[in-house]
Amino acid sequence: MAHYQFHKDLKNAKKTEEEFFLKLLNNEKVKWVIWGNNTSDWDGVIFNLEGRGLSVELKEDFYAERSGNICFEHSCRGSPSGIETTKSHYYAYRVHEPGGEITDWIIRTKVLKELLLIKGFYFREVMGGDKGSNTKMKLVKLDVFKKHFKKV
Repeated sequence: MAHYQFHKDLKNAKKTEEEFFLKLLNNEKVKWVIWGNNTSDWDGVIFNLEGRGLSVELKEDFYAERSGNICFEHSCRGSPSGIETTKSHYYAYRVHEPGGEITDWIIRTKVLKELLLIKGFYFREVMGGDKGSNTKMKLVKLDVFKKHFKKV
């Protein structure tokens, strides 16, 4: 659960990264993975059988369990952020779904950026985030999200 307290949220994020990237090792197309990057460019890298590294940005949505929506941040404190600034090849989401199930999903970042330009993919833009951050996010219904992302 997000606490809106940096150190608590960071601890949760590191645990999520470890679980997610270790899970990817069970995929027959993945040779190895690394995570724990200390830059903001990506959270981990998946290496395919040919040894090509593909970077992954990983997000977690705790509120989807109550709202049935997935949130994509694109601006914070008046500057581009989130999906707008990632340099990753893939965008992944850990979703806390209605009913309590936790699922992992992935999509090519380029495809997601194109989808977020379509007012039929997202249904509303909202403000949120930490107090005073003026974070702008686009909301996508969970069922629409699942039509475009691949389950891990």
